[in-house]
Amino acid sequence: MRLPVLVLMLAVLLMLPLSAQGAVSDVPGVPGCTVHSSIDAYVARGTGHLGILPADGSGWDWDVDPNKISTKEHTAVVEEVYRLAITVGTEFFDDMRVLILPTDLFVIESDPDEEYAGLYYIRRSHSLVDIFLGGAHPDLVRNLRHEVGHVIARRMLNAPGEDWAEANKQGRKYLELRRYPSHLPLDYQSQIDLAWEDRAAEWFAEDFAWWATPVDDREGFEYLASAKDPNTAPGLENYFDRLFYSGGGLPCNCTEISVAALSWKAPWSSPLFVAFVLAIINMAILLNNYIAVNSAAREAAAITGATGSVLAGEKAGREVLENAAFMGQGEVRAVQPRRGDSLVHVEATYETKLVAPGFAALLGGSAKNPTVTTKSKSSTILEYHHRTKDPWEDRKGQCNLKGLASEMCP
Repeated sequence: MRLPVLVLMLAVLLMLPLSAQGAVSDVPGVPGCTVHSSIDAYVARGTGHLGILPADGSGWDWDVDPNKISTKEHTAVVEEVYRLAITVGTEFFDDMRVLILPTDLFVIESDPDEEYAGLYYIRRSHSLVDIFLGGAHPDLVRNLRHEVGHVIARRMLNAPGEDWAEANKQGRKYLELRRYPSHLPLDYQSQIDLAWEDRAAEWFAEDFAWWATPVDDREGFEYLASAKDPNTAPGLENYFDRLFYSGGGLPCNCTEISVAALSWKAPWSSPLFVAFVLAIINMAILLNNYIAVNSAAREAAAITGATGSVLAGEKAGREVLENAAFMGQGEVRAVQPRRGDSLVHVEATYETKLVAPGFAALLGGSAKNPTVTTKSKSSTILEYHHRTKDPWEDRKGQCNLKGLASEMCP
């Protein structure tokens, strides 16, 4: 795992709740997604409730036992929701609440014979998602992954709940991959008449829970559906990988997520984006070197004017280029003043090698030559006591220097 990811996870841990009683935590980086440790939380939307009760019939009494949901359990759920969100996409967790109940199993008041360790509920008129979890269940996090699998099926495969009759292309592809019995009807009523482990929705939710489990933890994964063991199912992991990471325009018949969201591609994968970034980098380099060349010319002129030494001025200018400019090479030339001259003239040049092919053509250069030359001239007053000095004094013995014209020798 790379260091930035570790730092990000550490930041998330620091943001997690410190207390659990009645705790409400916003999941970092996932707008509208919250985790609650209070049975009263799900009534807050003002849209009614399911009438959820503990399976043992004891009822809810937070006053008697205010610490039924521990900080450890609450934190584990927040961490896992965050991990799932950054794995499959935060858009699947918009306006979702995860409610941790102080029991291992619970029932719905209208159907007390069916016990649940986890349950997801979407109010169709609002597209609001509630996931209920038995906080005392030993497989709390695994059950969360299973319920998120149902949400994924609804929002990405157009397969709400147990109804897979209108599943889209990706949903049908999953059924073919897992060889779901073709003689079994996929409509809601037919599916709920089947045993739990034979329903298409439970196959998918269990397979998603397996895929979402870290690879190192899959060995002990207890698969509850009647489908083939996902560890030996060919192509299953690749199916989920491509489902979430291909960015390839998946068809969507549902209303919660737009096709644009499903076909989203990282902007840095676009050639135009890459070209734009390279242009910014090149302009930054050129601007830096332009400033460096001007500084080198001014520094060389100032030193030459003050000392009367062309060699000292050129050396000072080259040092500026070496320290300030990059991605190329440069030179500084000072014009030796003649006896009686009052000004000294310096020219600095720098050839910058660009990091984008053809970019030089946009700046008046050649598309085949990846360099841009920057020039700067500067003049300064030659101090008076140097004006009557033998102009060649500091160049004695230097006539063979590279670039020194023979006619300029004394």
